[in-house]
Amino acid sequence: MEEFKSMTKKLITGFALLAMLLSLTAAGFAQASAESSVRGNLAGTVTDPSNAVIQGAQVTISGPIGDKTTTTDAEGRFLFQVLIPGNYSVKITKDGFKTSEIKSAQVVTGHTSTITAKLELGTSSTVVEVTAAAVGVDTTSTATSSNLTDNFYQAVPVGRGVTGLFYAAPGVTSGGGTGTANPSISGGTGLENNYIADGVSITDGGFGGIGVYSRIYGSLSSGINLSFVKEVQVKSGGFEAQYGKSTGGIVQIVTKTGSNQFHGSLGGFFAPQGMEAQRVFSDDYGLGGTQQRFNLQGKLLHQSNYDVDAQAGGYVPGMKNHLFFYGSFNPQWNTDHVQMAQFHNPSDLINGTPAQT
Repeated sequence: MEEFKSMTKKLITGFALLAMLLSLTAAGFAQASAESSVRGNLAGTVTDPSNAVIQGAQVTISGPIGDKTTTTDAEGRFLFQVLIPGNYSVKITKDGFKTSEIKSAQVVTGHTSTITAKLELGTSSTVVEVTAAAVGVDTTSTATSSNLTDNFYQAVPVGRGVTGLFYAAPGVTSGGGTGTANPSISGGTGLENNYIADGVSITDGGFGGIGVYSRIYGSLSSGINLSFVKEVQVKSGGFEAQYGKSTGGIVQIVTKTGSNQFHGSLGGFFAPQGMEAQRVFSDDYGLGGTQQRFNLQGKLLHQSNYDVDAQAGGYVPGMKNHLFFYGSFNPQWNTDHVQMAQFHNPSDLINGTPAQT
């Protein structure tokens, strides 16, 4: 009897350990999958002056969180995977050839950027700087997408929220009744899109749409301001297998991270109502809702917007290349300025328009 109890206890312990191991393995795969979906790759080919491939050339890239090194294979190719989006410098060395340096190769979310380096004969102590950037066309993917980086929205005026970036991508237009935060992508409705932030879905599970969705107010968005955003990728077609449940578009949002360089900024934005012309819409009545026994109707005249932005990032002292930090603070104050009208009963309507008060 004692042997039976002992054997049962061992079996239970074994099953518990196996279940724990499987759960940790599944979590690891899920984390790796989520991480890879918001990262990019950098690939390339190294050749000599006669366009013959060079095997065994050392390739070193330097980016936001340190250096990585590899060597070219028998076909002269190299590949760096799962990189944080941003600009990387590439250094290529090989005995008998001059060192080649590419100062800026941009890596974007969900793409494999490609460069081609041609080494010149000479000593490795001689450095040749190449100004050509990485090719933006990803020949390894069938997806049709647009990558909108922080370099883009810092140079082009867009809305103050992350949803304002969506409309800069081809094939994106107003979603109509789904609200401005949920645009139509390639003909789908605004509630057919899939929104992902750093590999985690932020799509409303009941209605669709980014963030929380309300029956009355529509999309309440996600609260992600541009100061937190490194890049937004909008996929309009040819999705990969992991997006098989989506019938609209795919929006990937990548937030900023720390790096091996300390950096920070302080800024502000203001748009008072006095700097905006009066808005004219044909369908903006009904904004006032109902209050007590009076029917209140409203017309949106202006919107005023104010915000301040402070951000800082870098590495933890003593943990360079290993541990990083980033923080941002971006409060916003938005006000709708509405002209109100009220009437007691339908007889107060003048030619179908409520009398002004």
